[in-house]
Amino acid sequence: MERPHGNDFANEEEANGSADDGAPVRPKPYLSIRELSALTPWTEQAIRTMMSKGLLKEGEHFFHVGRRTVLKWDAIVEFIERGEQEEALRIPLKRGGFVGGLPKA
Repeated sequence: MERPHGNDFANEEEANGSADDGAPVRPKPYLSIRELSALTPWTEQAIRTMMSKGLLKEGEHFFHVGRRTVLKWDAIVEFIERGEQEEALRIPLKRGGFVGGLPKA
């Protein structure tokens, strides 16, 4: 059963724009797939695809709380800023090593 979610901000002041300290508005530290899709250009299905292909790694970018998937905002920001080219260079081979001769991680 899907329950409605609140705003995507850490507290009510940020959601209403009444935080006067001049700090940038920051979303909650942990987000659902739906909340993350609202904050990024990715669709919910694109996020699920990145998870299943291993671009977003369990334990680093996302966790499971019961049956619910929870994504860590700071890790997602780092993933976006790092870019996908780093992941593209590291295609693992069945017997160890990586395509392009990069050493094992």
